[in-house]
Amino acid sequence: MTRIFEYGELFLKAIIIKKPFEISVEDISMPEIGQGELLIKVKAVGICASEVHAFQGTHPFRIPPIVSGHEFSGEVVKVGDSVSNFMVGDRVTVFPIITCGSCEYCLSGKNNLCDERKVLGTAQWPGPFGEYVKAPHTVVYKIPDDITFDEGALIEPLAVGLHTFRRANIEQGQAIAIFGSGAIGLSTLIIAKYFGAKVLVIEPVEFKANLAKRLGADIIINPLTHEIKKILSETFPKGVDAAVDCAGAKSSLLNAIEVVKKGGRVIVTALFKEKVEIDPLTVMLREINILGSQMYTSEEFKQAISLSCKVRDRLRQLITYKMNFEQAKEAFKLMLGNKAVRVILYP
Repeated sequence: MTRIFEYGELFLKAIIIKKPFEISVEDISMPEIGQGELLIKVKAVGICASEVHAFQGTHPFRIPPIVSGHEFSGEVVKVGDSVSNFMVGDRVTVFPIITCGSCEYCLSGKNNLCDERKVLGTAQWPGPFGEYVKAPHTVVYKIPDDITFDEGALIEPLAVGLHTFRRANIEQGQAIAIFGSGAIGLSTLIIAKYFGAKVLVIEPVEFKANLAKRLGADIIINPLTHEIKKILSETFPKGVDAAVDCAGAKSSLLNAIEVVKKGGRVIVTALFKEKVEIDPLTVMLREINILGSQMYTSEEFKQAISLSCKVRDRLRQLITYKMNFEQAKEAFKLMLGNKAVRVILYP
């Protein structure tokens, strides 16, 4: 709820990552909207690995002190001038990138790569770790009526999974190996199964591996107790068509390169904390394609909204805990301790 202090100024409650490994819940000034903008009351917001990296001080552009968060759903509470396609009470989510709209990337449909982009949950654009968020109406989208606010907060990671899957260029019946079953790995799994792919998940944490199995993974491998390539070769002697690194570890990337077939694709989706040395001779001789996957385009975000209705039963299973803002420190401990896939926070 908003609070009014001296001089009638409005304040809201926000989770602030003040510096690495320090977080607090404080009152900050209510954002004021301008022409073409909306004020959105946050209903549900997820803690992503990006926020965990920001908390650790290792994220490339989510740099403390910040009001972070970027995967959320909410309700429009105020409409700025010149906005005709939204009204108070609309249930929405936000494409968390403001782009220039005129660079070569924006004009070619790759606005996720815009050099001038502004990302939600940074110092430039405070995120939904506050009770209210303002956003240009051009990046706000209504969520389907049969999607809950919790599920609406998962549209963003679903969009990451969709973009990752498209970068992998997998066709129906082909095989994709996913290293790591956090929210992005599992979202990629949900998308891959929806489009008819065979999915192999490499995950050492038992509860995440079990969740991957429930979500439809065809093969689960614990890399701590089994030799990945040996098990995969029993079913796919030539290797898999693509491998996705959602784990962000040296071992996961090197194994991903090892298990793809000749001409296969390795997709790097995770944020790496260290540089990884690869064997360029292997890449050359086997014609392996190593590709990055950065967020998603606005078109893919819209497609993820539509897909959310079709995969909602699987999507909601990504939520491990539901907590309020005052429990933010505990929530981050759960994420850091690999005890949760996704924690949903409520203001």
